[in-house]
Amino acid sequence: MNKSQNLSIGVAVIGKSASGKSAFIRSFSKYPEKINSVGKGQTTRSYSEYNFLIQDTDQPITVSISLMSERHFVQRRTAQVIEKLHGYMIPNDGKHILALDWMKEQINEYLDDVKEAVIYSSDFFDIREFSFLSSDLTFTLEQLFFESCKIIKTLNEDSIEENTQLLDNKRVDEIKRRFLYTSVSDERDTKQSDEIKVNKEREEEAIEMVWALYFTTAYKHIMETIRSVYKGSTEIQNDIEDTIFSFDLADGNKTDFLELCLKVCQVDNSTEKRSLSSVVDKTRITSVISKQYYDKLHSLNFKRILLVDTFGLDHAQSIDDQILRERYHRIFNDDYPQLSVAFFVEPIRAGAANDFLKEIEVLYSQKPNIMTYIVASHVDEQNEETIILNKDWILSKEKNNEFPSFDGRVLETVYNSNRIANTLKRSGVPESLAYKRLEVMRKRIGLFCGKMQNISEHKHQIAELMNQMNIISITSIMTSIVDREHLGNGYININTLKGNLQNKEKIKPFAKIMICKATERFKELFLNVGPRTKGRLRQNLGAKILGFHGTTADVTWYRVFSDAYNHTFTKRVPIEGKSTMLSEVFGMEGNEKIAFDELMTGFYRYLYNVKYMGDVLPFWPHEIKWIDYACEIEQKECMWGILLKCIPENEFTSAFQHHRVVDWLIHLHDFEKRCDHNFYDEWSNLFADRMNTAFIEQCRNHNIMVAAKQAKRSQSSYLQEKEALYLEYTQNFDSSMEKSDFYRLINEV
Repeated sequence: MNKSQNLSIGVAVIGKSASGKSAFIRSFSKYPEKINSVGKGQTTRSYSEYNFLIQDTDQPITVSISLMSERHFVQRRTAQVIEKLHGYMIPNDGKHILALDWMKEQINEYLDDVKEAVIYSSDFFDIREFSFLSSDLTFTLEQLFFESCKIIKTLNEDSIEENTQLLDNKRVDEIKRRFLYTSVSDERDTKQSDEIKVNKEREEEAIEMVWALYFTTAYKHIMETIRSVYKGSTEIQNDIEDTIFSFDLADGNKTDFLELCLKVCQVDNSTEKRSLSSVVDKTRITSVISKQYYDKLHSLNFKRILLVDTFGLDHAQSIDDQILRERYHRIFNDDYPQLSVAFFVEPIRAGAANDFLKEIEVLYSQKPNIMTYIVASHVDEQNEETIILNKDWILSKEKNNEFPSFDGRVLETVYNSNRIANTLKRSGVPESLAYKRLEVMRKRIGLFCGKMQNISEHKHQIAELMNQMNIISITSIMTSIVDREHLGNGYININTLKGNLQNKEKIKPFAKIMICKATERFKELFLNVGPRTKGRLRQNLGAKILGFHGTTADVTWYRVFSDAYNHTFTKRVPIEGKSTMLSEVFGMEGNEKIAFDELMTGFYRYLYNVKYMGDVLPFWPHEIKWIDYACEIEQKECMWGILLKCIPENEFTSAFQHHRVVDWLIHLHDFEKRCDHNFYDEWSNLFADRMNTAFIEQCRNHNIMVAAKQAKRSQSSYLQEKEALYLEYTQNFDSSMEKSDFYRLINEV
C-alpha cells in the first residue's frame, strides 16, 4: 500500500447485541457525545456509515438519514417476516415452504408468535415504538395486522365475509383470484408430485403477497405520520424515492432525532420504547476523527476511515447457515463491495458466547479477500487487580501468546487453540494461509474499553490505562492494514510466474473445476429460493438477462461464477488425485505461497472484467445482459463472451420446448456439458493474459512493500541498502524491473 498517498479504507464492524460495537465506532469521533448510538441489547436494523475524516479541525458532525421508499420497505420487511416464519417450521425435504394450512394453524393457535414475527419484532419492526408519534397510528397498524390474518384464513374461499376497512379491497381480490384460478398447466408441471409442489409454492406466494400488502398499507400510514410530525424537515416527499433528512449537529437540536433513527430508546421508569429505526434505510454520519486517534493515524497518511455498522448480523438469536451466507454475500458483494477489512467486536467478559468462528468461515466463503481482526471489548469489566497486573501485555503493540487469565472466552479462543485456523482449514482454506491469518489476529488483537466516562474518579489509573490501550489497539490494527501484514514478508517470483503462465495445461484443470462448480452452484441457489424469485429468474432469462438479483436472493451468473471462482482459486481442490492449489502447481511454498494465495482471493473482478482497465476497475452490475457480451469483439476480450459462445441465443427463449420449466433452467445452466475444448483453450489464454497484466502488477506492489520493510530494518545506509536490494530483486525475482522505477516505488512506500 502506497504510504506517500492519502489512504482511505472501508471496514465492516460486526458484533452481536451488547458487544460494544457502537461504543467502539463512536470512539473514533471527536464529538462522541453527540452520537447517541449506544443502547443495551439493541440490534442494528439498517446500515450506519461513519465517515471519519483524519483532520485536526473543529467542523461539526454532518448527518444524512434515508428513510426507505415504499418498494424498499415492503420488500425488506416481507422477506424478514417470511424468514422468521420459516424459523418456526420443521423443514420438509430440507426446505421451508409456507403451506396455507400451517399458516392458518399459526394464526388460530399461536397468534402471539405470528405477532412477534410480523408486528412485534425487536429485530426489525415493532409497531409499539411508533406510539410517541401517535397512539392512533399504533392502533391502526395493529388492526391492519388482524385484517391481514383474516385474509390469509379465507384465501381458499371465493369471497370474504365483509370488505376490509384498512386494506385495499381490489388488491385483496387480486391476490385471492390469482391464488384460486391460476392453472397448474401454466407451469407445465403435470406429474402429480410436481403438481403438489407447485400448489404448495403457490400457497407460499399468496401468503407472501398478503404480508406484502400489509407492509404496503402500513408504510403509507407510518410515513404520513412521520411527515406530519417532522414537517418541513425532508427533501423528498413521495413514496417512490427515499425520504432524506440532512442536517448537522452544530447546535445539538437534532441529536434526539438522530438517536431515534440509530436505536430503540427506552423511556425512563417505563416499558415504553421509541424509535424510527424500523423505517430507516441508511444513516450516513461524517465526523472529524478524535484528537487521540488523529495524532497516530495522520502519521500513517490516512485521509478517511469508513466504518460500516452492518445490518443483519447482530441479532441475539443464532442465524441459519444459508441465511448467514446470503447476508454476508449481500453486504460484501452487493451493498459494500469496496470494504477490505472486517472487525469482529467480541466482549471479553464472563458469560459471553463467542460464536464468531462460523462467521469468519462464512465471510471467507463469500469474500475471501477480506482480512479480519478481533476487537475484544469491555476490558474494563475485568478485575482491577488483574488489569494492573497485566499492564505490560495490555499496552504492547504486538501481543504474544502469553495472554492474561481474563474472564470470557475470546482470548482463550484466539490464543489457546487453533480453532480459527482449523475452521478455515475444514472449509478448504490452505493451511499456510489459515495459520498466517491466525498469526495476524493474535498479534494485532485490539483491546477496547468504551465506557471511559463511567470509570469513577478514584480509578484514575485504570481510566488512563484504558485510554492508552484504546489508542495502541487502533494504531496497531491500522498499521497492520497499511502494511498488508497478512501477505507476509516473502517475494513472489515474477520471473517464474511468467514462465508458469506460458504452460496453459497447468491452468486448464482449474478452469474445468470452476465450470463444474458453477453448474452445481446454480442448482444449489435455485433450490433455496422462493417461488416469486424463481418466477423473476425465468422472466429475466427469457429476456436474455443472465439471472435475477432480488432483495433476498442473488441468483445471477455473476454470483454463480464468483462463488465458483472462490471455491476453485482460494481453497484446495482435487486435481489428478490430490488436493492442491494453483500456487502449489506453480511450485510455490512458504511466504511466497501465502502472498500469492492471498492476492488470488481478490482476483475475480480482474478475471471477469471486459478487459484490463488499469487501476480503475468497475464493480460489475449483477444482472448482466446477453447483448452486452455476445458481439465478436467482446467475445475475444471477455470471459462472459467466451462462455456465451457456448450457449446459442435461442436457448434463452426455448422454455416451451421442455416438459417442465425447471428442466429448461437446469439445461440452460449446465455449463459443464456446454463448455468444450475450444472454451478451455480460450479461457486459459485469457486467464494468462489477465495474470500477466493485472495480477503481476499486484505481485510487484507486494514485492516493493517487502523490499521497503527490509530497507527500513537495515543497518546499512539507505542508498546502499536500496542498491543491494535492487540487484538481488532483479537477479532472482523480477528481471524486467527498471532501477529508476524500483527506487521511486520504494521511496513512496
